[in-house]
Amino acid sequence: MSIKVKTLLRLFLGLIFFLFVLNLSRNIWRILHAGERLEKAQEKLGELKAENAQLRQEKDRLKSNDFLEEQARNKLFMAKKNEIVLILPIPSVYKEEGFFEEEEIVDKEEGEIWQKWLALFW
Repeated sequence: MSIKVKTLLRLFLGLIFFLFVLNLSRNIWRILHAGERLEKAQEKLGELKAENAQLRQEKDRLKSNDFLEEQARNKLFMAKKNEIVLILPIPSVYKEEGFFEEEEIVDKEEGEIWQKWLALFW
């Protein structure tokens, strides 16, 4: 064989070896990071299981008769048999001092909306 053919054959084999090593290193890199992805997935699974358990407890609480009774008492002002519900009116003293007055929202700056935006930015 001539020197040119041997040189080309060596270059070709060197290129194939280089591509093989490159592919092998990429696969090793993927395998190393697959463990990290697995750990992240397991953490996410643990979080979701904890959230699921919390939601199941909340569901059981909402289905219980105690919750239903509490809602009937608080929101519907219902009472048990032989129980008296007492609803007191707001005393006029509180009304005079302004404890329960609704505040009016007053727009201090007058003008069109586009003028307010223009004043805000320029």
